Order: sequence, then structure tokens, then C-alpha cells
Amino acid sequence: MPIYLWKGRNRQGEVKKGEIDAADAAGVAMQLRAQSLIPVSVKSKPKDVSEYLPFLQERIKTRDLVVFTRQFATMIDAGLPLVQCLDILSTQSTNSTMKRVLREVKSDVEQGSTFADALKKHPRPFRRKNHLSPRKRPFQKRKLDQRTRSHWILLLLKEMKTMKSFLLREVVQSLPNGSR
Repeated sequence: MPIYLWKGRNRQGEVKKGEIDAADAAGVAMQLRAQSLIPVSVKSKPKDVSEYLPFLQERIKTRDLVVFTRQFATMIDAGLPLVQCLDILSTQSTNSTMKRVLREVKSDVEQGSTFADALKKHPRPFRRKNHLSPRKRPFQKRKLDQRTRSHWILLLLKEMKTMKSFLLREVVQSLPNGSR
């Protein structure tokens, strides 16, 4: 969905500004009225030059992916819906490219695509490593049903979370006693 820039007044007459994802300007006005704001102006957000030139885009660092994975796993474990998790994480992300990718994944999932298929559309940040490939593990079924895929994703997220904690513990234990 396109992003719109808006200005609105609250009941006290104060001017508020912000960005909203909506299908059109009427959708933005509806969302603002639901927040008890009177829309003053609604404009579509202009496209950034870096969207057209990939080499100008901010890179998604490993740290950004680790933070995303950890927070995503925690939210899913807490029982939040997938779309809500993606929405929260996209608004919290400080990396503009990660924010854009998460919005696109959220949009694809809302339109009925599976989470795995939505991630496949963005191979650079979410590419699969060779050690996770089904070809390397012949005992796995190549065609998994959707329920098994989502279960597999949850298991991987939990495993990554546990692995990070284990590695951190190992580093701390390897330090000399005086430097802890």
C-alpha cells in the first residue's frame, strides 16, 4: 500500500503530522477520524531516488536481521498475529531498507500470500543458507504443507534465539575472572 503524509487537528486545535499506509486518500481520512483527528491535508509520499537505484539503498546489516529475528520470535511466542508483528517491527525499524522490505512482506501476507513466499520475494536479506537447504538433508520431505512450514520457521527462530544466548554465555565464561 502507498504511504501518505497527513496533517490533522485534534479537538484542542493542535496540528499533528504523520505517515499512514492506506489504499487511498479516503482511507487515510477514515483512519484519522477514527483517531479523533480532523484531516487538514493528505498527500502521497514522494518516492525516494534510492528506491530506483539499488546501490544507493541503505544495506540491511546482520545486526538488523538479528534484532528482527529475536523480536519477531518473541512476538510470535507471545501469540501476536503475524501481520501485527510485521507492522510493529516495520514501524520500529531504524533501517529504511528493512522498513520498506517489512512493509512489502506485510502487504503480501495481507493479500493472501504465505509468509515463506513473501520472504522469498526478497532474496537478499532473507536468503537461505546452504546448511538449511532440503537438498542437503535427504530425509526431509521436499514439499512441506503450510502448517509444517510455519512450524519449521518457528523452530528456526527459537533455535537462533537459543544459539545467540549460548554463544554469549560461552564468551562470558571464557573471560578471565577479573574482567567479568
